Amino acid sequence: MNKIFFLILVTGVALSVFYYYKDIDGYTKYIGADLIERVKKKTNSDNTYYYFNIWNTSCIPCVKEMPDIDSLAILYKDKVDFIFITNEANEKIEWFLKEKNINLTNCVFLNDEESTIAYLNERIEKKQLSYPTHIIMNDRLEVIHHHTGGISVTGTVSFFNPVLTKALKDLK
Repeated sequence: MNKIFFLILVTGVALSVFYYYKDIDGYTKYIGADLIERVKKKTNSDNTYYYFNIWNTSCIPCVKEMPDIDSLAILYKDKVDFIFITNEANEKIEWFLKEKNINLTNCVFLNDEESTIAYLNERIEKKQLSYPTHIIMNDRLEVIHHHTGGISVTGTVSFFNPVLTKALKDLK
């Protein structure tokens, strides 16, 4: 009788684990598809490449890179959508950008995005969040390139320009 009980218990645990991971995978796909849909609504574009920048207002390298990333957004505006993602509230972001006199007219901001940040970190197989994190993806949610950590202020454009150029050539 104990062997039967043990067998039923092990089977139950195995099935529970299977369904748990199955749901996680479905949820992950949902977050990715939802992310692309929200970006397309905000940008009103048909671009098929996305440059995600995970940032925070207290991150000095994040702030220093912002103007350069806006320059990249101007260069690639018809091919790549540039999205800044943070888990901070809209009010704080608006105040911060105004206070620091940062004008990013070519970029989109998404905030309060804990699940999105977790999803993007999962896509690049990162276990911990660090700022800034740059991720370039296509509309099939494949990671083309990623970089964690700051890039010198004068180096952001020169660092990512070849990556974006290559990705867009591969698209053709």
